[in-house]
Amino acid sequence: MELLNISPVAILPRTMWVAYRALHATPELAKQELEDAVCPLAMRDETPGKGAHVQRAVDALLKFGLVDVAQQGESEGPMLSASVDGSLESFTRRLREGVLGSSVTDEPMPQDLTRAVVWLLSQSPLDAYDRTRADQELGGFFTNDTRWNTFRYWATFLGFGREWPLEGGGLSVDPTPAVKDALDSSKRGHLATGTPVEAQDLVRHIKSELPVFAHVDTESVETIPASLAYAFRSLQQSGRLRFENRSDSRAFIRLPAGAGAADEALFSHVTIFQVGN
Repeated sequence: MELLNISPVAILPRTMWVAYRALHATPELAKQELEDAVCPLAMRDETPGKGAHVQRAVDALLKFGLVDVAQQGESEGPMLSASVDGSLESFTRRLREGVLGSSVTDEPMPQDLTRAVVWLLSQSPLDAYDRTRADQELGGFFTNDTRWNTFRYWATFLGFGREWPLEGGGLSVDPTPAVKDALDSSKRGHLATGTPVEAQDLVRHIKSELPVFAHVDTESVETIPASLAYAFRSLQQSGRLRFENRSDSRAFIRLPAGAGAADEALFSHVTIFQVGN
């Protein structure tokens, strides 16, 4: 599934979330019943593609395993239901895992979105990006404004980007929400809260949760991408992370300058704190 494909209409994650919430509020609906609940027939003529946006959103929920399917009988179609957790955070995490490949799935990953996110995360967090600039760097990837704007929706919803707040607008890379979510993951394993852990273990965990950072090398003293450094420094400022540089350590991670700090920094250990600590 090409998530940036605009034919007949774009798949927007916000529409997927609305459909998911509707199913969570009223479980066990047939696919058509769910589409009718989100976009009633009386209003379809006024919607994108006369309801096609909802149809694609529900198809995507099914394709990436975000809803449960149960066959009720030979004459009835499958009935859909949502998971017990109906929070936006949980939904976003599952959607991120589904479309970027960190979860096990029988469906092929959407290479268009993955390629675009990898590109975004390689950019400077201090710049804004528009379609023309992005298309030049990706070589004809964002062929029109609609395809670019669709990516902007996905990047911000999944926690990898934000709208540029200064004059001129645009998209800026900021993976802080996605990295923060990775810190809250139940798969964090031995990365205990309140106890210093090795920096390489933290980066290795982030890489496993967010495979779009897979180019980070943790085998030696390596400079992590500026976007990831920006997220680390943002989480440091909010009290979620505390970095240390122990002189007797053998392994270090380098945070580059210009990503939330004037100078580069080395750190060997990091302490993870819960929200509010």
